[in-house]
Amino acid sequence: MRRRAEELGCTPFTFFLSAYLMTYARTTGGRQPVVGIPVANRQGLRQRAAFGYYVNTLPLGCDLTAHRTFADLCRWAEASKSEMLRHQGFDLSAHVHEVCPKAAGSPLSVDQAFTYYRQPLAFALDGCEVEQLPLRRRMVKYPMSMNVEDLGDRFAVNAECSDEHWHTRPLEVMRHVVTLVAADPDRLLTSLPALPADAERALDALVNADARPVADDELPGSLADWFTRTAAAHATRTAVVHEGTALTYGLLDELSDKVAAALAARATGPYVGVAMRRGPELIAVILGVLKAGKAYVPLDPNSPPRASAGSSTPSRRGSPSSRTSTAGPRPPDSGWTPPPRSRTPPAPARASAARRPRRPPTTPRTSSSPRAPPGSPRASRSRTGT
Repeated sequence: MRRRAEELGCTPFTFFLSAYLMTYARTTGGRQPVVGIPVANRQGLRQRAAFGYYVNTLPLGCDLTAHRTFADLCRWAEASKSEMLRHQGFDLSAHVHEVCPKAAGSPLSVDQAFTYYRQPLAFALDGCEVEQLPLRRRMVKYPMSMNVEDLGDRFAVNAECSDEHWHTRPLEVMRHVVTLVAADPDRLLTSLPALPADAERALDALVNADARPVADDELPGSLADWFTRTAAAHATRTAVVHEGTALTYGLLDELSDKVAAALAARATGPYVGVAMRRGPELIAVILGVLKAGKAYVPLDPNSPPRASAGSSTPSRRGSPSSRTSTAGPRPPDSGWTPPPRSRTPPAPARASAARRPRRPPTTPRTSSSPRAPPGSPRASRSRTGT
């Protein structure tokens, strides 16, 4: 591992940090982790010679989707580490408004941490026996943290996490990832498995305990068959709810059967245009089209009639036109032909008969109504023929 890190131009710290980022991604599913990195924060001579705790934890954000191979991730981590060392004294709490405006008024801290120790954590005292006490996982500071001890001839990896996270086996995942990338650092990040093949199968059996192999004859032939089978098994369950209206699987199956029967008797092409608004009826129509063995073409019910309908009935001015067909553009092989256009020239408009001018409307006047002064124009309403 030391030789591989040297070949990549990074330190063992950044090598294990990159492996930890991949471990976090494999155990949580996250692709943009933010890990806390403790830095010594001893920049001056006085701080280096003084006794005390100067460690400062800085957040390091990473977008794993931006790196192709593990070697690329290591090079990015090495450059980011050098940048973080320049800001060891950065006060995260004092700049919470700039770093995370949404967290203003609350403490800001990372939810995971990674630490690399260049010496063993265990220590010895002359004439004393030192005993290490394990820490209960429910008392850990971070939901997920990991540290690496450099023991010279080997490395020791320690993990602390919550009980929920412990079931993802972070130590086994970390060991497996480190083993794979040490053998081939140019391996794609997307091809890194979390566990060996046997452990992957055991984990899959644990997660999918009720899963069983499904035979080909058990699979439904189509979506319509699948719905029919489900409706028969759960006829009384609620299938669709919309604005206070509810349909059970049984009723929805019955309505869709009626639509399918009507389409089988009237529709000849393989496509059916559907121009309906959202609601339970729309679901019944879509299922009916599928049961009839056809494909539905969704049409916008708010579009002009001639834009999506083959023909439309004439309508009076001011009243919406009613569609007689919801068939939109069809493929050439659908068997649909547009209605023939009439070649007869339109008849000339007849001259309108002379009409007597209408008297302007009058307003009832009472004894208290004010009279217009003599010679003032009267209000009248003009009509324009269209």
